[in-house]
Amino acid sequence: MAWKLKQTRMVPATNQEFLRPTAFVDSGDGSVRDSARTAVAGISGDMARAIALYKAVRDDIWYDPYVDYTDPSTFRASAVLAAGRGFCVGKSALLAACARAVGVPARLGFADVRNHLTSKRLRALTRSDIFVWHSYTELLIDGRWVKCTPAFDRALCERANLAPLDFDGVNCSTHSIRPVAGTWNICVTAAPLPTSPTRRSWAISAGTIPG
Repeated sequence: MAWKLKQTRMVPATNQEFLRPTAFVDSGDGSVRDSARTAVAGISGDMARAIALYKAVRDDIWYDPYVDYTDPSTFRASAVLAAGRGFCVGKSALLAACARAVGVPARLGFADVRNHLTSKRLRALTRSDIFVWHSYTELLIDGRWVKCTPAFDRALCERANLAPLDFDGVNCSTHSIRPVAGTWNICVTAAPLPTSPTRRSWAISAGTIPG
């Protein structure tokens, strides 16, 4: 995948804001809290907990790009957890929510991604190999924001004969190809996310509604 990164100004925020539940990163939801605590049971330290949460969200929640992009619940962490499947934004929101639930500050980022490995079905649906607003999660570990992408589950990668994307808590884990332009777009999720226009752009890209 090659990244064409969105360029927007980062909104200053305290780390405390990245621990609060929001409409989509609903870390206060009981099922999200329980799931997060189960994933990190017996594990100490933010880095080790972050890695455990990453693996849980990556592999226990199936990647499913054939979702209803006009439905706000598609983007809500608790709804993705309940469904057991979701696309990149929903899974990133779930990882952020789980991290916040155990005290690790987390936020979302987005980039337009050119996916050279997309399936024929998905290519036909989107009419492009560019995925708009592809999402990743940033976790604050040992004073540094570290990027990770929990979208593609291990079972999917094995079917595609690909190694799953690992995360070691130190190095950014997005994709093997470096960004080709721009800067990382960090979205402060204390704001309502995603907006109706953004959901519409996903829906248009996915062929759910006409452009």
